[in-house]
Amino acid sequence: MDPMSRGHSATGPGNDPAANARPAQLDRLSVFEGMDLMALERMSAGATEIELYTGAVLYRRGESSNGLFLVMEGAVKLCLQAPQGAERVVEIVRAGGCFGETALIGVSAHMLTAEVVARARLVHLSRAVVQEELSRTPAFTQWIISSLTDRLKCVIQAFEDCTLRTASERVAGYLISHLPPGSTEGSVTVRLDTKKGTIAAQLNLTQEHFSRVLRDFSTRGLIEVRGRVLLVFDVARLMQMVESEGVPTRHR
Repeated sequence: MDPMSRGHSATGPGNDPAANARPAQLDRLSVFEGMDLMALERMSAGATEIELYTGAVLYRRGESSNGLFLVMEGAVKLCLQAPQGAERVVEIVRAGGCFGETALIGVSAHMLTAEVVARARLVHLSRAVVQEELSRTPAFTQWIISSLTDRLKCVIQAFEDCTLRTASERVAGYLISHLPPGSTEGSVTVRLDTKKGTIAAQLNLTQEHFSRVLRDFSTRGLIEVRGRVLLVFDVARLMQMVESEGVPTRHR
């Protein structure tokens, strides 16, 4: 099924003849850095730029792949969903990342569901173009392998957190990983770019449990919660707490 046929997109593959991504646009993405003009032209032939609103489902687990998605803006969650409604978020893919690659290489169907959690602008590369370029451009193949390796690390790390870390440790690690670059002391503001329920699912917590941990941190004077904005009062103290517990700061 065409992922854009669900009625959630502002634009979609095949809907707008002018929507095909040009080589210059592709060149802005890290995956295409250093790629020669002929390769960019080939990729552009199967590339479409699309916009999706929050809640749009690009594909569900078990559906056949029709290509690769590159995130230019916004965020997309990759998750497992139970028939009863329970959800486990495996990863949040943000600008510069990609998803859908698993089903392009030796796997007949998607293993996860992909849903937009922050209005997104994506580049969709058709399956045929991606598979052809994998055999023609070693740099592109290496990038796909690297992406799959990162996703495997993410899954293993998430499993480790869920089995070896307490809820407070997981939330602390998440906050540290979302501090502005270079933050080591003083107070900073952290803006959550997805709903608290989505973050909780990523940390294998219920939304209520996640909220309780945030309230506990607030009571201890570590943070102040203002909706999706969190004020971290003492970065060094938070980091010290994380380091003393051996908490990895790898949720992204």
